[in-house]
Amino acid sequence: MSFTNTEYQHFIPQFILKNYSYPFKCPNTEQKGKKKCKCKHEKNKYPGDPVVNCISLNPPPFQLESFSVKRIFGAPNMYNDPAQTTSDKQRRIEAMFSKMESQASILFRRIVKTHEAGDTTVTLSRTELDFIRKFLFLLKYRGSTFHQTFYRDTIDDYPFNDRELLFDYMRERNFSSPRDVWYHNLETIINLEMDPERKWQQTLPQKMFPTDALWCTNHVGNYYMAICTPSEVADEFILTENCYNVFEGLSTFAVDKATGQVAGGTQAAFHEFAPISPRLMIVLRNLALPNSEDPDWRVVQERQNLFWATFGELYGPDSKSILDDLSIKQCRCSFSEIVNGKARAAAGFDGKYRPDDKFCFTYFPIRNDHVRIINNMFLDNAYKSSVIAYRNQDNLKGILESYVSGPCDIHKVLKDDWDNRYAFLRGLETLTKLLGSQKPLVWRRVKAYETPATQNFTKKDIEFRRMTQQRIMKGGTHNDQMTTFVKLCERLGRKSMLDQDIAQAGKMVYFQRAVETLSIRCDEMVQKRNRIVISKIFKATYCSRYWLYLKLFRKAHCGDRDGTQDVTDLLVNKDIREGPEDIFVQTSQLYDENTLNDLMETTAFNDISIRKSKMEDIWARAFDNKSIFSHVLLHSIIFSQPGIPDVELLAKQVEHSFREGGTQGRSIHLPFANEDKNLELMVRVHVRSKFNSAMAGKASDSILRELKDTLFRLTFPTPPLD
Repeated sequence: MSFTNTEYQHFIPQFILKNYSYPFKCPNTEQKGKKKCKCKHEKNKYPGDPVVNCISLNPPPFQLESFSVKRIFGAPNMYNDPAQTTSDKQRRIEAMFSKMESQASILFRRIVKTHEAGDTTVTLSRTELDFIRKFLFLLKYRGSTFHQTFYRDTIDDYPFNDRELLFDYMRERNFSSPRDVWYHNLETIINLEMDPERKWQQTLPQKMFPTDALWCTNHVGNYYMAICTPSEVADEFILTENCYNVFEGLSTFAVDKATGQVAGGTQAAFHEFAPISPRLMIVLRNLALPNSEDPDWRVVQERQNLFWATFGELYGPDSKSILDDLSIKQCRCSFSEIVNGKARAAAGFDGKYRPDDKFCFTYFPIRNDHVRIINNMFLDNAYKSSVIAYRNQDNLKGILESYVSGPCDIHKVLKDDWDNRYAFLRGLETLTKLLGSQKPLVWRRVKAYETPATQNFTKKDIEFRRMTQQRIMKGGTHNDQMTTFVKLCERLGRKSMLDQDIAQAGKMVYFQRAVETLSIRCDEMVQKRNRIVISKIFKATYCSRYWLYLKLFRKAHCGDRDGTQDVTDLLVNKDIREGPEDIFVQTSQLYDENTLNDLMETTAFNDISIRKSKMEDIWARAFDNKSIFSHVLLHSIIFSQPGIPDVELLAKQVEHSFREGGTQGRSIHLPFANEDKNLELMVRVHVRSKFNSAMAGKASDSILRELKDTLFRLTFPTPPLD
């Protein structure tokens, strides 16, 4: 660890490291001040400098050592910009960080000192809280993980799955390297003014790489902050090189068949962490997790929908955080109050947020098992680190022993980078035994395998992000697929409920598939009854939700079976996003809600049946006498019973005319249809010919042409007769 201080840049602020430190005093000298010690303490040349107890991981075997706070958790030239010509410009990012850390140190020192003084709460203004939230995101985004991601000279060196998105952005904004994008993003976030009305969340994606801007807004807006402290005196939080990049949540892995390397997967965080001292941990908890202070059932329902959309649909309905019972709550704020255990707006609150709003944070004591879980997650992700910092050596044996010899159902599960992880575990086992432990290492290996569903999801996610990025970069004013889709939904009158409707529509598909699976060995009559009951229940819901359900139902039954039902599916895949049911949304003013749902259901289900059967011409099959199975299927498609009032009236008039005066020698004879059904088809033929005049003025000519095509091709399938 030999380097020049002027070249060494830290990704963990030194004011946090100092909370883990103690003054170093050489046992062999009485010299004081800044005079060099005559002993050869290479890592502690100045007696009195603060030092940190560390586990040195590089090279093995692991050893306990003490390092100056100036010499750990950093790298040479980490934020130096080689594209700039002067020293000041090259080091501008580090200078901006230094200024920001000075401001942050005041706030974090207050949080630490207030806790050390024995107070149970600390109060922050909105301005102070917003600054901390921005700083917490930067601790994640500026660290070693993202240095390894972005510090590359060309896009050709960038190996991650959003490479095409980044390349598009670089071309659009004239950046020459991923490093330039990273520096620009860092500067943008550091300079970000976070207004109380949260307008910055809409403008930030226009100022920097949209994917990372949306990640920043999610990190700030979809998690609430709590401050935790161990309930037991002997417990403490360790500090690892990438601890601000560690999350507790769900993930999947997939392997590239060609290279054998882990090619990607999905991740979703329940909790994120930011240690600020051995006794204090900032925890960010996802707003989708249950909250006992929700004011009413509607808020509970919204939270459940958010959980499903964020976690349940991809990872399964039984997805659960291992810190689900963490004893934390949202902070108290000056514009709300708790009444009978439920949160509500304070008396006199006018709905406006202000910079001087106050937020009161409790120091939540958390159990030993929760402290252990958090430390274990840090250790799980420390295998690429050079040091692990801790405060009290008396606590270290218990921390390491709990990890090394504890259960391996969640921790110490080796999936990728097996050699490095296994060597790391063995190194910790050896060190733990040197500290007096007699317990062996417990671990297991799970093979990362090819998972088409995961890879398919990753591809869709990239395409969704591309659509979002293009929309943001063009100002959201052009008529793209996303805009068209949202406008259709708005026609059904539930613009603000889109996220909730998508989540509920996904649950409807999931429930229907579960019932079908459980009924598969039941009598056909039981299966038919179940389908009828489910159909009646579903059609009673909002038209917007039912419209989304039909699209996701088509996805589940037309080959795309990766288990997801979300906005990504609805927007990325044209075959899901666009369907024949859309014409009824465009003409929704012509029907009541019950009729609209009936029309959309019949049309979408007929479309699905035709797609699955791969019938290019249903009438060629309909008049074929050979296939009884086809006739059964076609009967269910052709003779459905929804109706449009104006068309129904015309149909009744034509049918009455035919029954009174006959069909003038023209008739239809389907092999599987009785006389009444064949007469109905002749009625449809005549109604189709009179459709334009019957519906004149109800909508534009182009819309009516599309409606006519959909009605007589799918809703009321009509033979191709003049």
